[in-house]
Amino acid sequence: FLQREAGLSKQGRYTLLHLILPHFPYVLRKDCSYGNADTSALEQSRCALNMVKKVVHLLKQHDRFDNALIIVQGDHGARFKMRDGTLQNVQPQGVFSLEFSKARARALLLIKPPGSSNPQEMLISEADSMNQDVAPTLLEAVGLSPTPGMTAKNLFGSELVTRKTRKYYFYD
Repeated sequence: FLQREAGLSKQGRYTLLHLILPHFPYVLRKDCSYGNADTSALEQSRCALNMVKKVVHLLKQHDRFDNALIIVQGDHGARFKMRDGTLQNVQPQGVFSLEFSKARARALLLIKPPGSSNPQEMLISEADSMNQDVAPTLLEAVGLSPTPGMTAKNLFGSELVTRKTRKYYFYD
């Protein structure tokens, strides 16, 4: 993708980059190189963030960033949490414990809507969100209406409310 982007159309296209980072097995270093030894969740997370930075830089370099809709999304969280500025392992009472489930239920979701480019305008929302909310957010960002009956919400809309129940399913 990074090598081909310059030759692709500036508009009217959709690109999906699926990176399984950070995700076990932890084998990538922060520069995304790998070797025979395992690394850590933190190293692999740094690799993922470096990849996102490279994509953003490339889009800016080719004057595509301002109009781009960028979604960075994780499939689930991991058994880590931040405490005193450091990434710490959650020591659960088993993979089906409430603490472990809460850690896995917090997935990364970053969205840059089209038409925005000023980093000072970045917003942090504490609204409850689910992966299903990405669809109406994406549709409305490109000027389309969500499908009738869609229960998910536009994450940039004013209709966001705290959900009384959010479900997280984990299987073995």
